[in-house]
Amino acid sequence: MVARQRLLKDMDLEKRRSLRKALVSSGRLRSEAAAPLSITTINLAADGIAISASGKVFAGTQYTIDFEIVISGKPCPVTAVTEAMFCVYAGDGVFKAGLKFMELDPHTASLISQFLTGH
Repeated sequence: MVARQRLLKDMDLEKRRSLRKALVSSGRLRSEAAAPLSITTINLAADGIAISASGKVFAGTQYTIDFEIVISGKPCPVTAVTEAMFCVYAGDGVFKAGLKFMELDPHTASLISQFLTGH
């Protein structure tokens, strides 16, 4: 019973620091140490992105992510350097991971902001 209460309390703690918006887009995750992984984005925030990946993503590892967002009806490619914060096995060979953006360039930050605000 105590363990269940602790789990429920931990689930109530909000770990997200910024607004997230759903985003379903195919992409690629690259690192220097492994072959690229196919990914599907789940949601996007100013400071990071949630993905599902075709292979394990290692927490603490730096990755470059490539995906597209649509702004004013126009597809816009996004490439950003990230750090993996966590990765969990979701079943059927799929891993879900949270990635934190590392020093976005002004153009990429602007694209993400436009997507999040709808402007």
